[in-house]
Amino acid sequence: MSTREVRRIANLVSPGAHGYDVRPDAVAEGFSSEIFELTNGISFVNELDRTLTGLNYAEAGLRAEAAGYDAILINSVGDYGLRELRAAVRIPVVGAGQASFQVASGISDRFGVLTVWPQVTATMYRRLLSDYGFTDRCVGVRHVAEDEELAGMKGEGGLVDEMRDLRGEAIARIEVGGRDLLRQGAEVLVLGCTCMSPAREELQKRLGCPVVDPLIAAHKTAEMLVTLGLVHPAAAVPPVLTALLPGPTADGIEFPADDLCGDTCSILGADEPALQTVG
Repeated sequence: MSTREVRRIANLVSPGAHGYDVRPDAVAEGFSSEIFELTNGISFVNELDRTLTGLNYAEAGLRAEAAGYDAILINSVGDYGLRELRAAVRIPVVGAGQASFQVASGISDRFGVLTVWPQVTATMYRRLLSDYGFTDRCVGVRHVAEDEELAGMKGEGGLVDEMRDLRGEAIARIEVGGRDLLRQGAEVLVLGCTCMSPAREELQKRLGCPVVDPLIAAHKTAEMLVTLGLVHPAAAVPPVLTALLPGPTADGIEFPADDLCGDTCSILGADEPALQTVG
């Protein structure tokens, strides 16, 4: 099969993020999953964080469409920028959160969300479940870490790295959270972060129930939509959006940050240290 025939899916991740690739055996013949970096790192704790993060993903998605990709995968259960991108591009846009909730509800009556992130992120999960209409199907969200652990979770020896390396203590701790959700009536568990993808098989084996990997669920959903030739209805790209976001738009137009958007573009395009990257 020639390169020209391969349908390309843009896997949106933070700059320099490692370990967020879709594993090769999950990519169907005729498709590719390609890392596509955001302009800046992301954060997620408060409303301002989430708003700026959504714009960051939206800008990357516009660039991905202009670069000729066939679909966009938002590599985050937070689904940042999902609605904005669906209003602006004419290729499928899939969020890891929505895709994984849809898979879980399709194979069970009740599911639970198991996340490595602490309680401070609870608002994000509640909002997603409500917006997508899954609140009544979800028995609850189990947060494994404590709020005071947040600052060091992504550092060397932090809980996220230990979990991704399948270290016993980290996995055991997450297993306890999964068992709590099963006792609450969950039949299926959804991992609450794409960073948890490497732990899925081990957790499913220990817990004895289906565990949904949001990264793979989102990628396969993107493949399905491209194969079926389906895409969400899209509005014309709003002029204010194209003016606020530097770089090429879905129409291939270059918007110079200096002339059009002042402080907003200096914030979104600045070379600042990456913030906490989350799924």
